[in-house]
Amino acid sequence: PVEKFTHFKPEQIGLDGSTRPLYVSTAAEIGLLPKSNGGVPDLARALLPAKATAASVDLLRGWLLTPPSPTVADAMNKAVKMLAAHKDPLPTCPQLPLGKLIRLITQQQANVPF
Repeated sequence: PVEKFTHFKPEQIGLDGSTRPLYVSTAAEIGLLPKSNGGVPDLARALLPAKATAASVDLLRGWLLTPPSPTVADAMNKAVKMLAAHKDPLPTCPQLPLGKLIRLITQQQANVPF
């Protein structure tokens, strides 16, 4: 059952409350480093549906390589459950050009209306 894997052992949690990242050798052995896996299937791709976007795969891979703190993981779990239960379509949000976004953040003008 998945429930076995949701609780962290005390030695897996760092001093600041965050979980420790995986060792490179462990990540390669379980398929989280697809370019250096030596024939091991890509774990992040295997966990997601076949139509999952590359961004989703990268997000999952990042979370598995460097797990968030338990409070962040619980909040994300709650958000995903709420989105999964939501039946109406989500509103579309216009995407900002990356150059404009970087310029606004570096100039510390993020309060400019988009």
